[in-house]
Amino acid sequence: MKQFADQHQMILFSMSSTALTLAIPNDSLFRNTPTVAADAIVVSNLMWSSGIRAIALIWRGDTYGDSLVQQVNKTFTAMGGKVVPAVRYPIDTTDFSGYANTLANVVSQLVNQYVKEHVAVYDVSFIEVVGIFQAASQYDILKQVRWFADHSNAGAVEIINNPIAAQMAYSTSYLTPIYAPTHSIYYDQVTQYINKTLGRVPNSFSYSTYDIFWIYVYTVLKVIQAKGIGILSDQSSFIKEVYNALMPVGNHYFGASGLHKFDQNGDRIVDAFVIMKVNYTSTGYKWVTLRYYNSSCSTLTQLKDFHQTQSTP
Repeated sequence: MKQFADQHQMILFSMSSTALTLAIPNDSLFRNTPTVAADAIVVSNLMWSSGIRAIALIWRGDTYGDSLVQQVNKTFTAMGGKVVPAVRYPIDTTDFSGYANTLANVVSQLVNQYVKEHVAVYDVSFIEVVGIFQAASQYDILKQVRWFADHSNAGAVEIINNPIAAQMAYSTSYLTPIYAPTHSIYYDQVTQYINKTLGRVPNSFSYSTYDIFWIYVYTVLKVIQAKGIGILSDQSSFIKEVYNALMPVGNHYFGASGLHKFDQNGDRIVDAFVIMKVNYTSTGYKWVTLRYYNSSCSTLTQLKDFHQTQSTP
């Protein structure tokens, strides 16, 4: 998409792209979410503070997965932890039984060295994690260690709607960090509307999508105000003016996901994350917010409103 946009004078604005390979200054892509570098710092601190000293990696073999595990490897190793790249699977994989066997063997070796309380699986996947959990559920060792993940599956209904995946996520305390929108009147309005319309609370990327629309709208209005309505008849000039104005407008915008600030690459600067997990209640499995993480001071804070009694399914 980016190559096509560069060739045809288009602007891209993503609510969820995080790969470091796209952190490029002065290009056509703006991203309304932090890069994997921030993700790696958060999850590495989360694992280390949880007592984890060795991790086995399973990840999708694409640009996103490769860049994230590279950053996690770098960050967690620097803390003194051990990182073992166990499984890199093709993105079109549907049968994870062989990969689960490989992962189980690696985890068993790490448990023999570190004991299971200090060993974890770090998973970087999209919704194929349901298949990963189904295959992993056949191995006791993979059910006895902690699992951590990237932000991609935070709040994913596909996990809690699948009995095996939900049980695996619950029993392994599957933790997923995702950047935290700032709670405000705008956040509340969007939450209430989407919850009423779709019957569920959206994840962070939904608020980013909402704000992308309004940043574009305000940028277009600013360009028209400055250059006049005639600018719309010159597509090349109009796109150039929108491109030049988008970052200044975005840097002064406060929306449903909070204050927007861009770095030199046009990527959003965010220092607040929430940690999500799957809980079990009287009404079944559901996602809950467990902790708040402030990356600017590297602190994990237990959220005051997370005092729900966990039942055993």
